[in-house]
Amino acid sequence: MAQSLSINAGIANRTTGESLDIQGLAVTTTGDHHQAGRADVATSVTTITISADFANPGYAIFINRDDTNFVKMGTTSGDYGWRLAPGQIAVIPLDNSTSAVYLIADTATCQVQYLIYER
Repeated sequence: MAQSLSINAGIANRTTGESLDIQGLAVTTTGDHHQAGRADVATSVTTITISADFANPGYAIFINRDDTNFVKMGTTSGDYGWRLAPGQIAVIPLDNSTSAVYLIADTATCQVQYLIYER
């Protein structure tokens, strides 16, 4: 069964007044799978493996629930293109070939909450 997602995101510079946002981006998936959880991300590589039930990964959201430490993330182990500061959120459209997300904490274990939808 297809799923209907609504994506909202924005950023505003309070100093210059410059902003960019999208409200209610409607995405209809053809797949019906999703995967949710919380991962304890260590200072060594932590892997979130995307379920084999997914034909194609779609959108993912990650939240760093730690108050102090940042987490680096990527879709290839050792290649971390994203950095989540404490409390920061990332909404990422995943490539069809993505089979896992790799995370590593900076100085201490952090908890990262995630939700991944099939495309």
